[in-house]
Amino acid sequence: MAKRKVGLFREFYTLLDEWMRLIEDGRNIDMILSDMGVSKLAIYGMGNMAQHIVQALASSRIEVVCVMDVYEEEYAELKTVTMDKCDLSLDMIIYTNPNEEDEVIAKLQSKFDCRVEYLGNIIFENIRD
Repeated sequence: MAKRKVGLFREFYTLLDEWMRLIEDGRNIDMILSDMGVSKLAIYGMGNMAQHIVQALASSRIEVVCVMDVYEEEYAELKTVTMDKCDLSLDMIIYTNPNEEDEVIAKLQSKFDCRVEYLGNIIFENIRD
């Protein structure tokens, strides 16, 4: 369990570091998502990374329409709902856990008619060397 946590923290550290590089290069997550044709977004997983996305998109044209997770809670006036209770039209779902189980990703893909992407892939694919 400790090795898995260390790996997760390392992944999140790298992700945040690359995200900061994007910002330093004058790009941000809402520009990237807009370029991808996203205007309505849902986030799966309400951990720290999801909270960063919500904050980063708070004053953008990208609408975070819901946050889905196993548990229902509230953050920044967004109520977290379970996947089964989300019945919205979306352009994309971003999941934030690099170790997300394949069954969860498959269920998201089958339930929603939109792209399902890992946050890290979006960030890493937009880094300019």
